[in-house]
Amino acid sequence: MRVLKILCVGAGLLIAGSAWADQSAPDPQALGTIEALVGYCSKVAPAEAVKFQEQIKQLLKGQSEKEVAGIRGSDEYRKAYDTMAAFVAKVDQRNAKVACSGSAAQSQ
Repeated sequence: MRVLKILCVGAGLLIAGSAWADQSAPDPQALGTIEALVGYCSKVAPAEAVKFQEQIKQLLKGQSEKEVAGIRGSDEYRKAYDTMAAFVAKVDQRNAKVACSGSAAQSQ
């Protein structure tokens, strides 16, 4: 569970860094990682997932639907998403809600 908390905090930092960088588009790896985490946490801690969803909206602010679709269709996004989804699928369900509620969403 500690590893998941660290990973959640790291994902939050990836989003924060991508949102503040001078990039015209969000980092596909950061977006894939956080969206996989949000998908998982939406099932076990919906209130916390809402906080992450707000961060995703901020990250994607100013991007067209076509640009976002392009990012989500990239290999980098897909690999990051699949890696995070596989990782969180292994989390013991007894620890899942605690891990999501102790995530970076609370610190943002």
